[in-house]
Amino acid sequence: KGQHECRVVKNPEFLSLEPAGQLWGEFLVAEASAYDKADGTFYLIDQHGAAERIAFERLRKEYLGSKGLSGQMLLIPERLETGPDESAALTEAGDMLKKLGFEVMDFGPGRLGGETFLIKAVPEILGNRTSAQLLKDLAEEVAGSGGSAILEERIESVLMRIACHSVIRGARPLAPDEARSLLRALAYTDFAGHCPHGRPVVKRFSRKEVEAFFKR
Repeated sequence: KGQHECRVVKNPEFLSLEPAGQLWGEFLVAEASAYDKADGTFYLIDQHGAAERIAFERLRKEYLGSKGLSGQMLLIPERLETGPDESAALTEAGDMLKKLGFEVMDFGPGRLGGETFLIKAVPEILGNRTSAQLLKDLAEEVAGSGGSAILEERIESVLMRIACHSVIRGARPLAPDEARSLLRALAYTDFAGHCPHGRPVVKRFSRKEVEAFFKR
């Protein structure tokens, strides 16, 4: 079957949207395509929040529906220096980090009083992004979680961190194809208008609102 055959459209209105521009390199302006402009609606979309929600839903589905996240081997392992507490947290969280797509190898005593580790693989969604600080944060989040219910609550937070680390950050112009891809992905994402942290992602405006403001 094709890659998209089993995908369910959650927000059909996004399928008819086309990029109309950007504000400050951070917010995408999208409007109904030429054949569907009768109501004159347009949308203002937080690029980071939208991309983060898309990534989070993808990660959660992959984590819950398989043996864990897909990992990607790094051509050059990333060195990770830790203090004693960080070293203990990484060791304790080892199995869960592996399920999240990380592969970490002990490389001997470190300069900070803990151990030196080599990051050999990271979740596929991260690509070649630097992951040392993220890995420390995740280990601290997972280690000492206790019961499975508490751990699953923390996993939601862990997946949010990975999603946030993987996507658009700050001001960045989007090419037309990137903007369209973001809009199409939102159509298939169950996000209820918010990023994983609960912040709004999309604001809808109507032509009537704009005309009323300008007293037309």
